[in-house]
Amino acid sequence: MLGDDAAYVEAMKVLQERYGNPFVISNAFRDKLDDWPKISPKDYLGLRRFGDFLHQCCTAARYVHHLHHLDDERENKKLMSKLPDWLITRWGRNVVKWRQDRGSFPPFSVFTEFISNEADIACDPITSNQTSPLKERRQQSSNVRTLSTSVQGQQANGRKGKWKPLCTYCKGEHHLATCKSFMSQTLDHRPKFVFDHGLCFGCLKSGHLSRNCKKRSSCSTCKRRHPTVLHDENWTERQQSKKVDIKNEAEETQTTRSHASTTKDNHRSLKRSTIVPVWLSHESVHGERLVYAMLDTQSDTSFILDKTKEAMGIEGIAVNLLLSTMTLANERISSEKISGLKVRAFNGREEICLPPTYTRNIMPANGEHIPTPDIAKAHPHLNDIAKHLIPLQDCEIGLLIGYDCARALTPRAVLSSPDDGGPFGLQTDLGWSVVGTMEPNYHDSAHDHIGISHRIMVHVIPEELQVDGHPTTVTFSHQSRIKEEITPSQVIRLLEADFAPEKRQRPYSRNDLRFLEIMERQVHVSESGHYEMPLPFRDENPTLPNNRVLAEKRLNHLKTKFKKDPAYHEQYTKQMNTLFNSNYAEVASESGEEGKVWYIPHHGVKQPNKLRVVFDCSSQFRGTSLNAHLLTGPDMTNTLTGVLCRFRKEVMAFMCDVNEMFHQFQVNKEHRNYLRFLWWLNGDVSRRLSDCQMNVHLFGAASSPGCSNFALKQIAKDYADEFGHDASDFIQNDFYVDDGNLYQPKMKPLISS
Repeated sequence: MLGDDAAYVEAMKVLQERYGNPFVISNAFRDKLDDWPKISPKDYLGLRRFGDFLHQCCTAARYVHHLHHLDDERENKKLMSKLPDWLITRWGRNVVKWRQDRGSFPPFSVFTEFISNEADIACDPITSNQTSPLKERRQQSSNVRTLSTSVQGQQANGRKGKWKPLCTYCKGEHHLATCKSFMSQTLDHRPKFVFDHGLCFGCLKSGHLSRNCKKRSSCSTCKRRHPTVLHDENWTERQQSKKVDIKNEAEETQTTRSHASTTKDNHRSLKRSTIVPVWLSHESVHGERLVYAMLDTQSDTSFILDKTKEAMGIEGIAVNLLLSTMTLANERISSEKISGLKVRAFNGREEICLPPTYTRNIMPANGEHIPTPDIAKAHPHLNDIAKHLIPLQDCEIGLLIGYDCARALTPRAVLSSPDDGGPFGLQTDLGWSVVGTMEPNYHDSAHDHIGISHRIMVHVIPEELQVDGHPTTVTFSHQSRIKEEITPSQVIRLLEADFAPEKRQRPYSRNDLRFLEIMERQVHVSESGHYEMPLPFRDENPTLPNNRVLAEKRLNHLKTKFKKDPAYHEQYTKQMNTLFNSNYAEVASESGEEGKVWYIPHHGVKQPNKLRVVFDCSSQFRGTSLNAHLLTGPDMTNTLTGVLCRFRKEVMAFMCDVNEMFHQFQVNKEHRNYLRFLWWLNGDVSRRLSDCQMNVHLFGAASSPGCSNFALKQIAKDYADEFGHDASDFIQNDFYVDDGNLYQPKMKPLISS
């Protein structure tokens, strides 16, 4: 909107920061090298293109510091895997000769020059059988490849060095698993397409069967080993039904899905409503679920189907509702209140946050009223929106969005009908829909089995209390009308939980149970006498990308700060030396298995009297972090209110704490490679960086509080007989994290022990 020079300069500055950042550029070069296809033995033009790109990398390395890693022999080994076998042998001879003459591994520039020379020899128009230069130029012009610094580089089909569309459905330059056109097809159509085209049901690639697939995809919905686009929510139920009676299963399937058919016959409803497919997510769970959402302007509350909530693994707060509809007023029902739900359109990216949503075991919506592209194509004035309507999806109507979420219901565009009484098109942020009857003046509902007039009003009511043996409803007075109230019984339960000697057992989630199973099975005492435990991974021994370049970049920022503040450098070095002198950290003796190593950036946090080194386990690289793979475990911390009140119970009391609590518990040796970090030994920044690793659970890891609390209570259990049950009870009940608070009655038995 601005046309002056300052606007141009500002725009160039933004572009430079976003796309010209050296770190972004180096990652783009590295990603393209990693994704480069294997060069076949006779693909001489492919070898030349590889040599040309290596020259680009050499040129970029002069200006981008992060590409200097290409001189490393391990990186060279990765590049060798792209070459044909006959060329690997020739390069091996050059490496041996270089080592004999110079005593080191040849740098990346020498490797680039070698590839270019071999490509020139292989593509010589006189001595080789390669195609003519004119044909080569034509081939290169039809196989243009670019370097992307904003999105992931295109993947290539490595056969004969040619770039081909990866998607077998729409012929686009993306994988079938991410094809939006393929995703919009029905679940019955997708497996049939995969079967007809001879693709693998495990990875959606050709050339092998699913039983021989070695690179199966992982479903983002159910975490099983199949592509997400082939996920079928009702697959297990249908398989069990087949075992019982194939005929009955076919009839049940036909009955269940009859409402979702788009065929036109005498038994179909001629009505359509604002029911759109959306992706539903929740802040407490990973992944999204595809459901149909009914946009209801006559409901003052949003609802979610019980089945949908349970399938997503969401937990809500139990409440009672007064539900008023056209058929019944002030019906009292039990429900759950769920906050944190989000929805986005089927083909959209922008998410809409839903207000507190309540569960219901039924959804007042008719699946026959779902608008489809065929419906729009049947009406000339709606033809333009047919391409925007989504084909019928195999999912439930799991959501009702009321006018308490006005953004989801706001009309963005309307296509009115030229005929009185005909359907009209309506666009919201969640997509297009068709509303109305399909034939003018049609009002016959003989075949509309779920015709419902909507008017929904909801009030959350308080719980009943027993007063003098009679159930009584107690409410708090207020000036304005509110929708949800906290009852006295809820307040009493909160107070009782705070002051109880032992914390009430709360239900454990599936991840909490897995955490406890890992700890109980693998906790043990090390040779040094410390308790030793593994890192509680969500998936056993995950494979992580090599993020050393990120850790090195963060350390360079720290180095700059050291130069500006020598006192800060001195304090930081002192803290790091303490880690090594206390055997909390050590220099890594091995390079580590690829995919099983993670480097943790670190920084200093100044406190009034000292500096603390904090390890950033939440630092992300290529969309993941160490904390994302760790289980936090259940909350085993004693309630602070109860600990403090019992501490003030008697005249005399004592306090104690565990010094550096997290560091008192060691990590299994096979998991220490996930706790790597970079440092200059003795803090000398002029020395070469060393790969180091932590031997103990550290500040910053999401699992450390749970591991240390578990180990502390395990110690109390294991040594109760040796040191007395008073000491064990003290650790179990009167510790708040690492602080112990002991009041007088337990003092004598504990001291005598």
